[in-house]
Amino acid sequence: MATNGVHPLEALMRERIVVLDGAMGTMIQGYKVSEADYRGERFRDWQGKDLKGSLELLNLTQPQVIGEIHSDYLKAGADIIETNTFSGTTIGLHDFLFQGEPNAGRKDQEFFQRVVDDAGLCALVHEINFEAARIARHAADRAANETGCQRFVGGSMGPLPVAASISPDVNDPAFRAVSFDQLRQTYFDQAKALLEGGVDLLIVETIFDTLNGKAALFAITDALAEIGRSVPLMVSGTVIDKSGRNLSGQTVEAFLVSIAHARPLILGLNCALGPDEMEPFIEELSRIAPFYVGAYPNAGLPDPLSPTGFPETPESFAPKLAAWVANGWLNLVGGCCGTTPEHIRAIVDRVRDCKPRTVPDAHASEAPGSARASRAGFGAFAETSTNVLYGKRNLPHFERPWAKYAVTFSTRNDRQLIPPERDIVLRSIVHGAEHNQYKLYVACVMPDHVHLLFEPQVREQGANGETIFWSMTEILHGIKSASAHRINKAAGTQGPVWQKESFDRLIRSERDLQEKFHYIARNPWDASIVKQNEDYPWLWTPETSSARAPKTAREARALPSKDA
Repeated sequence: MATNGVHPLEALMRERIVVLDGAMGTMIQGYKVSEADYRGERFRDWQGKDLKGSLELLNLTQPQVIGEIHSDYLKAGADIIETNTFSGTTIGLHDFLFQGEPNAGRKDQEFFQRVVDDAGLCALVHEINFEAARIARHAADRAANETGCQRFVGGSMGPLPVAASISPDVNDPAFRAVSFDQLRQTYFDQAKALLEGGVDLLIVETIFDTLNGKAALFAITDALAEIGRSVPLMVSGTVIDKSGRNLSGQTVEAFLVSIAHARPLILGLNCALGPDEMEPFIEELSRIAPFYVGAYPNAGLPDPLSPTGFPETPESFAPKLAAWVANGWLNLVGGCCGTTPEHIRAIVDRVRDCKPRTVPDAHASEAPGSARASRAGFGAFAETSTNVLYGKRNLPHFERPWAKYAVTFSTRNDRQLIPPERDIVLRSIVHGAEHNQYKLYVACVMPDHVHLLFEPQVREQGANGETIFWSMTEILHGIKSASAHRINKAAGTQGPVWQKESFDRLIRSERDLQEKFHYIARNPWDASIVKQNEDYPWLWTPETSSARAPKTAREARALPSKDA
């Protein structure tokens, strides 16, 4: 339950340091899980590849192991436990669970399209994530009941074995094995299942390729809009070495600027480095970030002679992180690879009475890091309050020149528009297109919502010669206000007709444009608003006219669906 509009997790971070759990993989290794254990009874006759190492599959075959690990971290004092879903996507698990093979001799976008479209794999991955969330939820709720302290479940969304920014073939640097839309789809499927399973927040972590991370952020926006839930977002990048850059070449500050549009509640760094190597980068992030800051490093650099594969013991690890807390750098702290419940217990003992980092006001000229924040362009999004939650009534919006958008907005209080009111709405939409505010590809006015596919046009040239476009805010405000005024006038009523919020999706390819066009054009029939042999008067395409409208509507709904 929120307190004065503040999410309980943020309320807790305002009071004290919040502690995240430690490594899942390290703990699973300690159970010496065999191939037979991974298979369990359900996959005993699995004819595919060996399943040992598919940690996420244990959510289905050995749930008691995962539950015990969660409980151990909670007993150690962790406030947040992460679901066992670090690689729990269709792409992340394809090496274990996908039966197909590459057609071209190497894994390419055709191959990964088959991966993300495979119905059986999608269903299995959904179940894995849903059960992972359920297992963690049960452990967290039990600990909360026993201790009287709320515990949180973070849905772990880790990296993928392929990258949007990097070629896997050194002889073909332009080659990309996967597309942005495929990444977005695989993360959407995961996020949706985690939300349905009951996580309290979503954690996009170990981001080594920023473009992959952005695909996850867009996918989360999609999933939250579809589910209708509001949860905080945590984003954690990975600096791969002392250069201070991630694998796609970005510095800490560049990474911050790249993901800032998502307005996460928490921004942090994790993995790859131990506390000694990570320290300067956490200091920098703390100085410039207008968000709560978290850190969960590895237990040092890999050491094959150590029992956990990493050298830092709880006794050496915890004081280093406690020093970061004492310096005022952190709001959240935990451990990544090589850390155990003992590491977390040692951290809790040392930071229990420490004050959390003060989140700077990016608007204040004298706030810590505000000069750098201003230079980075944070003025466009930073707010005094960092209580920023993605959700049904607070969706992020993304705009760029010459972009195309699919937009949906709904009536207030599920109001059902009668036919004359739908006429008014459609005329308001077409009016903006006729006055060159936007190029309209398709519009459909449904009884309680509207779908649009459009491209904002140039509004004017600025004083310095810059091109100024009509913004989505201006376009949607014009449609909503004009139609609401006419609807109220016709009905003799007053008050809002539309919800204030809208959901928009940036169109990224010709295929994406075609798919969204087909989806909108078929919507009345797919939603069973009209029968298959009937026409829908409130569907508009560029070809429609009084004579062409019925024929165009029939052509549109005859187009092949995405799943065909």
